[in-house]
Amino acid sequence: MNVKGCNEGDPAARLDPSRLREHREAHGLTLEAAGDRLRETARRHGLAVPAANFQTLWGHEHGSIYPGPHYRRAYCLMYQATEPDLGFR
Repeated sequence: MNVKGCNEGDPAARLDPSRLREHREAHGLTLEAAGDRLRETARRHGLAVPAANFQTLWGHEHGSIYPGPHYRRAYCLMYQATEPDLGFR
């Protein structure tokens, strides 16, 4: 599945963490449930997101941990959103 506007290889991408949290909350997911769903999405698409747990997602949402390309791609697929929609720029 290809999500238009989701550039998984852009190392210069930046994060507006509040956008990521807003998408999670709009989907009615807790951090734990979002981690489960992110791991499942990544597995289905052959992406490696080994530490998609509460602490990692919290860090992404608060800007203390920068999500790498596999995480960004998995977020795009999971939320059916583009990187800019999720706060990656």
